[in-house]
Amino acid sequence: FDTEDDYINDREGWYIDDVTISGAGFQGVTTPVNASLQFSTTFTLAEGENVISVTAERTEYDPELTGTASVTGSLDTVPSIIRLHPVTSPSNQQYQTISGNVTETNFERLMIYKNDVLKYSTTVLGTGDTFSQSILLSEGTNNIMVKVTDSVGLAANVTATIELDTTGPVFNDVFTSRYD
Repeated sequence: FDTEDDYINDREGWYIDDVTISGAGFQGVTTPVNASLQFSTTFTLAEGENVISVTAERTEYDPELTGTASVTGSLDTVPSIIRLHPVTSPSNQQYQTISGNVTETNFERLMIYKNDVLKYSTTVLGTGDTFSQSILLSEGTNNIMVKVTDSVGLAANVTATIELDTTGPVFNDVFTSRYD
C-alpha cells in the first residue's frame, strides 16, 4: 500500500479474507449439461413451402427455460406444366417462333431442341412465366421439344413437329408431241 506520500505509509496494508462470489451466474450448484441432445420424428409435408418449428422447454427451473428453432424447406413432387402455343406446319418460312408458358414453382431451366440438338436455353422466363424463341428450321421434318427442369431435378417436356417445304412444285411434261 503506497499513496506516494511521506506520511504514514510504512504500514503493511489490507488483509482480505472470506471472499464470497454471488450473482445470477452461479448458485453454488454444479450440474453437468448434456450438449448432444438429439431427437427425431416424422413430418407429413405439404407440396410447396413448409416451415418446421421446434420448441424445447426445461420446466424444473424458475423461471422456465425455453428455446425455439425453425427450418424452412420446400417439397416438390410435381413436374412442370408446359403450354406450347400452336405452330404452323407445313410451313415455307425458315424461321418459326416457339412460344408458350410454364407453370413451375421451382423453375430452373427451359431448353428448346430441334431434331435432338439444343438450340436455346434460359434460366429466366418472361412476364407471366412465358417463353418465346425463334428457331431456324431445316428443310423437311423438324421435331421440336421444349424441356423444363426444376431445382429438384424433375423434368417435363412437350413436342411439336413442323414440316418445312421451301421447294415449289415441279412440272414434268408427260405429254410429248406426236408431231415433233
